[in-house]
This record gives sequence, C-alpha cells and structure tokens, in this order.
Amino acid sequence: MPLPATKEELMKRYLVLLLAFTGMLAAQDWEVRLLPAPPTQFFIEHMWNCLITNTETQSVDVTIYAWMTKDGDEIAHGRSNQINISPGGKRITSADITDVSDEWYDPDYEDIISRRGAMPAGRYTYCLQVELARGDTILAQDCAQHSTVRASKLKLLTPQDEAGVTPQPTFIWAPLVQSYDDLTYRLRIVEVPEEMTPYEAISAAEPWFEDDSITKTSFAYPMWARILEEDKTYAWRVDAWSDVWKVSTSDVRSFVVGEPVIEADTTDTETSEE
Repeated sequence: MPLPATKEELMKRYLVLLLAFTGMLAAQDWEVRLLPAPPTQFFIEHMWNCLITNTETQSVDVTIYAWMTKDGDEIAHGRSNQINISPGGKRITSADITDVSDEWYDPDYEDIISRRGAMPAGRYTYCLQVELARGDTILAQDCAQHSTVRASKLKLLTPQDEAGVTPQPTFIWAPLVQSYDDLTYRLRIVEVPEEMTPYEAISAAEPWFEDDSITKTSFAYPMWARILEEDKTYAWRVDAWSDVWKVSTSDVRSFVVGEPVIEADTTDTETSEE
C-alpha cells in the first residue's frame, strides 16, 4: 500500500498544476497569424512576418521559434531575439529579428539560401511558435503553406504597338501560365506627352483610365469612361495581382485614336519567362 503524500509533495504537485493552468490561460490570451508571402518568391525573412495578439494588460517579453519543412522533412529552424509585445499586439517583420540563435539549415538548401536568400521553387510549410522569453510556456502557434512558382511575363496581344484604334478599343492579353489565387488584372492607360516616351509616360503621367478589378484577359473600353481623344497617343500596360502581390507585368505599348486599325497577330499566345 503506497504511503500518503507528504505536505512537500502535495505542494509540488499543486505548483505543477498551477503552472500548467496558468500556461493554458496565457495561451488563451495570445494569437499569432502568419502574413502571406509573395507567390513568386519566398525569402527566408518572410518566415518571420506575422501578427501577434496580446490581450493581457501588460507588456510581455517573448521569443519566436520558426521552422520550415518540405515534403514532411525539416529544412530550416531558428529562434529570434527577445521581443517586447505591448498590450494589443505587434506586427513582426524581419526588421524586428536582430539576432537568430539555434539557426540551422538542411545542407541541400544552406548554400542556396546563403547565396540568394530565397527558397527554390516548390511547396513549403512554415510555422511560428511564440514563447515566453523566460520559461517554456508556449503562448501561440501558427503554420502556413506556400507554393513558390516562377512568374511568366504578361504578353499583350491587341492593340499592337503604335496601332490606330477606334475611340472604344478592346484590349487583349495572354493568360499567365501559372495559376494564382484571387488573380486580378490592372489596366493602366495614360496620354503620352510629346516630350515623353510611352515607357516614361506610363509611370510619370496621370492615368487617363485605370481599372484594377479586371478578372478576364480582355477588356472593352467602357462607354462611361473618359473619352479617348482623336489623334492623341496613349500608352497602356497590364499588371497581374494575386491578392496584395504583383506577380507579373507586361511591356508598354502605345496606340493612336482615329488612324486605320491594325489587326493584332494573336497566333502566338505563349508567355515568356522572366
């Protein structure tokens, strides 16, 4: 028959349970959410980008443990310096990571990361664990997946460069080879002043027309839009966006309103690699 626990043993058990309960309460007050990385490239510093929520009434010092896997195998990990999280929370970026301890990379990736800073194309899972700077209490954890693909260049199809068009032209471009989530296109049209080239005007001039919510690869200039004036030269460009990230951009073309329309050659719809 086992001997009854002494007062000291009971006190130790009580403290262990109390610490465990306190840790559970602390974890309930915290949240970490990884921020999305650009779909075209994943730099190792993107692994630290997150939002940490602290619902406590005082600032707390934490460290962040980060790791990354590919096909179930760990390929990188590290622990951040101590970071102070104020009540409410803090957005963490690579600028907050001034020192990394316990840093390790799989030898197959270490040279690539040291030379490029970016992960090769592939599908990765990366995780963050927020811990109290003093002690082993885990406050919050989050994981995300990221697929890195090489971006292809947007290819404009019609109007051809320097073509004459009607006052309500239709703009057509080739679809991207890659598939992205929430893909939209931004069409930008500017008037080209005599002292500028189309490439200069597309960046420097005020947009004559701009739409950033296009979901198809063609766009008819709308009746309600500002009228394209006859005998004036305009430049146009299309950018592709996935959520908040620009994943591709086209070359710049120009057109003139009122001259004979030159039909575009749309037989070559292949996109080129950047």
